[in-house]
Amino acid sequence: MNSNVGWSDIKEQINYWLKVPENAVLGSGFGFRDKLTNFLKEPPNDSVVNEIVYKMKTDLPVLKEKIVSIDWVVGVNRFVITVDKERNTFDI
Repeated sequence: MNSNVGWSDIKEQINYWLKVPENAVLGSGFGFRDKLTNFLKEPPNDSVVNEIVYKMKTDLPVLKEKIVSIDWVVGVNRFVITVDKERNTFDI
């Protein structure tokens, strides 16, 4: 992994990933937007959070060795994502 990748680069990658529909990149399962939109309708639970984190780490290799957590409020199209100790709010 490139050690020069900073938090702003990671935020850009996450923001892009959140907006791309699954399988929208030709020949790839990259993206997760449609499922994420559905997840926002229900309170977070460990199973769903783990599924999202797994998919993020699969699609965004820069996150592979990082500690990632996700939270959201039902009915708000917004995720709070923490990577290691950096935290940001992302809109869908």
